[in-house]
Order: sequence, then structure tokens, then C-alpha cells
Amino acid sequence: MQRKDENRISIAAQFLISRASRPLLIEAEVRNSKIEDFVSEYNGLTADNQKWPDISADGHAMDMGEGKWGIEVRIYFPKDEVVMNQMRRYGFAVENGKVRMRNSLRINNRKLYRELVSTHGLRIGYND
Repeated sequence: MQRKDENRISIAAQFLISRASRPLLIEAEVRNSKIEDFVSEYNGLTADNQKWPDISADGHAMDMGEGKWGIEVRIYFPKDEVVMNQMRRYGFAVENGKVRMRNSLRINNRKLYRELVSTHGLRIGYND
């Protein structure tokens, strides 16, 4: 079952990369006590050696204090009905993303985020 989920995530990421307009925005809200875990995972995905101040400098990775349950990652992309419907077919909850980006949709999913960062080279922040 895990292999099937990995395949679904991989196909969905490839679809999003090839079909969605740009920019794609990735943002993270991180509980203060989870920042080290987030930085370690992010550096592992990117093969970088960044510190939290570097990752959070543009405001797209945010320290939410202790009010957040853990780590939440969102992927924003310009509104497109075809992309929205296909991502829903892949099993993702697609929501209105206008909180951060006008005329956008968003997906909250760490597995998709990991695939986009590790395989497709996206980073926290705007990806053109």
C-alpha cells in the first residue's frame, strides 16, 4: 500500500510541475520545538546546509511558537480548474489559497511537499 501511495504522490508532483502555471509557492508553519526537526529534514531533502534564519528569511517559513501542533506545509499555485480537478482525483484536498497568493489554490500535504523539494528542486518560497 505504501508503494501505491508513493507512486500517487510522484505522479501528482510531476503533474503539478508540468501543468500548473507559475509561481508555485511553498510555505511552512513550524512549532518552535520542531524547528530543528524541520531544518534537518529540509536540508536532507535539498542537500543544503542551511540554518533556520536562512530558510525563514523571506517569511515563507514561520516560527509559530508553541501554538502550532507541529509542522504544516502548504503548496500554493495559480487557480486552474484542470489542475484543481486532477489533484483532487489524485486524492488531495485542494483549497482556496487567497490567504497568501491572490487567485490561487493550495494543498496542505507534507508528502507532496517532500516530493516537490527532493525530486523537482522546489524550495521554500516562490518557485518560478
